[in-house]
Amino acid sequence: MFPFLSLHSHYTLASGYGPGGVHLPSYIKNKDEACTQFRAEEKIISTSFHHPSEVRKEAGRYEYAFLSPFYPSISKPGYRPSFAHEEVIPLLQDTALNSRLFALGGIDEGHIEEIAAMGFGGAALSGAIWNAPSPAEKFKTMIALCRQLNHTY
Repeated sequence: MFPFLSLHSHYTLASGYGPGGVHLPSYIKNKDEACTQFRAEEKIISTSFHHPSEVRKEAGRYEYAFLSPFYPSISKPGYRPSFAHEEVIPLLQDTALNSRLFALGGIDEGHIEEIAAMGFGGAALSGAIWNAPSPAEKFKTMIALCRQLNHTY
């Protein structure tokens, strides 16, 4: 099967094609029902949060989660954080949570060190790579930077 793939939509494919996980975005209704179903199928379940208060309340239901946008989005103009970075620090001091929380949104080379220093489990990149003149080279640059910091991204 495909243990390193995660579906972000079209969940009916999860049972028949064997991805290792499913991502339940914040707009999904009936998350409890979906979590029960996918746990029975031994899927890794992730989600996205858009404010630190959501993380504290809901994170225990997921193997990992994204907090976004952490910086103003690169790929979605006008999409900005609805919280101050200081609001995240108490969450990241919770060792049961910090390794499972990933920063997402607006992340490029200038942000990796701050994210690592704050204690996130990692960072997820999209716009920085998609919008680069050479996405493959940008990806290699970001991986090298993360390896220097000995972090998972």
